[in-house]
Amino acid sequence: MVLQHPETQLVGETVHEDILFGLEHAGVPVREMEHRALSALKQVGLEDWLDSPCRALSGGQKQLLALAGCISAGSSLLILDEATSMLDKASRSAVMKQVQELNKRGHTVIWITQWMEELYPADRVLALHLGRKIYDGAPIPFFYERQKETGLTACEDLGFVSPMQFV
Repeated sequence: MVLQHPETQLVGETVHEDILFGLEHAGVPVREMEHRALSALKQVGLEDWLDSPCRALSGGQKQLLALAGCISAGSSLLILDEATSMLDKASRSAVMKQVQELNKRGHTVIWITQWMEELYPADRVLALHLGRKIYDGAPIPFFYERQKETGLTACEDLGFVSPMQFV
């Protein structure tokens, strides 16, 4: 499942319609659809928004609804491309928390971001520059180990600043 620009991925008028859409088109039986939908919405904290119009949701809530759709569909691989862009700090935190929980429950997460602090909880960082892999490893060395050739960290080599709160 790819999560990018949730406002263009929401197809239902209400939260309930939206989460049922994918399940219906996948041929999931009606009783199972309801169970999966409610369970997924509860996991992301949107169960009280069931009958709310999608347009009334904040950006963070739209991202959480898109995540609930992935959960209800049983997706084991999530590709999240700038999933927290355009979100306020509280919404970014809520989305990150849900994604980390999904990862703990066995989902594979590919997290694409320009926010370096979002990489810190990762098991692995893969950094590309001009189509070339320049780093593949744990986050702490990416942020803080200086390369002998350049004196820069891999993070700095890409033009980013390491998130100092993690030192």
